Amino acid sequence: MASKMYDEMIEQSISLKETLKAEKNHMTELSKYFQDFDKIYIVGCGSSLSTGCSVRDALNFVSDKSIDVNAGYEFYYHKKLEKGEGGVILTSPSGETGDTIAALKKAQEYDLHIVAVTNEEKVV
Repeated sequence: MASKMYDEMIEQSISLKETLKAEKNHMTELSKYFQDFDKIYIVGCGSSLSTGCSVRDALNFVSDKSIDVNAGYEFYYHKKLEKGEGGVILTSPSGETGDTIAALKKAQEYDLHIVAVTNEEKVV
């Protein structure tokens, strides 16, 4: 049993390395897209929200940008959004999370720059 767990741990690190290698171009593109924004919002629900917190914490080590993590409904009711200022990263595995879609519409209303991270090719 311990051997199987060890093998799975090794496979996870290999899988992570391969995923990062495959996504390097996307990550570079996203970095360039968001580099000029002083304010970045990461929006998600459930596990996507939790992942957003981890991303924020990791980015705080290498960036002095203001990064807010919000649940979809929190972002939807956000009182301090300013037109055209900042970027929004929306996360939803299905691309169909209601609160996240509402946040997307709010971001569009405020002319914010938007990127959606989802497992689905087409969202809304």
